[in-house]
Amino acid sequence: MGGGGPTCNASSTTCITPSRLPSTSVFQNRITDLIAVDPSFSTVINVNRARIRGATLDGSVREGLWRLRAEWTHQQPEDADSGAQLVRRAKSFGSASLSA
Repeated sequence: MGGGGPTCNASSTTCITPSRLPSTSVFQNRITDLIAVDPSFSTVINVNRARIRGATLDGSVREGLWRLRAEWTHQQPEDADSGAQLVRRAKSFGSASLSA
């Protein structure tokens, strides 16, 4: 490899760019006085202490002129006092894009 250029399959045009190799990020956020929507979605509430822990996996692949990029996050968004999941905070979410 070396040189920082793309790693390409000799029998096709598939390349993995080193700067976009699959990667994982782990995170934890502690938030005080989080303004959130109540479970009925009718008013806002204050969450005294919230904690969001999780991990994100992302990567991309280039095939000829095309580039596919994907990202997926799994997290535990919770009220640190009650342990309840925060309203309107997904446990898992992701995205994908295809560009030329």
